[in-house]
Amino acid sequence: LGENSFDEANQKLDQLGGNYENFITLAPANTNIKKGDTKSKGVKAVISNLGSTSLDGLNVQLNVPQDSTNDITCEFNDGTTTKVIDSLISGQNEVLEVLVTAKPSASLGTEVCIVKVPNGPSNLDKESTFIVNIVWKDLNKLFLFLLYDFKVL
Repeated sequence: LGENSFDEANQKLDQLGGNYENFITLAPANTNIKKGDTKSKGVKAVISNLGSTSLDGLNVQLNVPQDSTNDITCEFNDGTTTKVIDSLISGQNEVLEVLVTAKPSASLGTEVCIVKVPNGPSNLDKESTFIVNIVWKDLNKLFLFLLYDFKVL
């Protein structure tokens, strides 16, 4: 786990100033991971009680879609993929730390991680998705690859 894993997430949350308009807020909503980089990126999932009554026993789940290439893993900072929020009173927020890691063999492209609260309030979106872009680690290598691939060299 990199020392700065949650720096970007904390900056995004600071920009919101604690004013969450959605049941599930993700910060950042998308992130880049360099191909071959084994350090995790941090995303914060904020679950907010926007209603007037308490929400009890909320089940928060992380998953990668089944049709995915499975090039990434999404886990809470304790290594699990599920959390239970015992109780959220009206106006209260729970901040959960999510770690995203790309497998060393990950292909370039876009993956997604889904944060879902299936037993959340029926009138609100119960899931939110953040985007993970797997990008070239070294632009010089990309340039050489493109030159070679297009037979310029």
